[in-house]
Amino acid sequence: MIGILLMAAGIWALTQKDTSVSVLGGFFLSPVLLLLIAGCIIVAVGFFGCIGALRENICLLVIVSLQNFLLMAYD
Repeated sequence: MIGILLMAAGIWALTQKDTSVSVLGGFFLSPVLLLLIAGCIIVAVGFFGCIGALRENICLLVIVSLQNFLLMAYD
């Protein structure tokens, strides 16, 4: 639910924002894009985890475990 709210806030802010985006070394420095990316990651982890647990699908549960590991390793 929080992921969908973050994505909605990011899309709303993206439509309301000016077209100017600052670029530093090829990376976009926009909080709006960070909201969208964070929302997509949260939705993906939640979806894969929920469906994997519901269907007892090992492949989806491994994907969730890898996503969680990568997110923790990134911090």
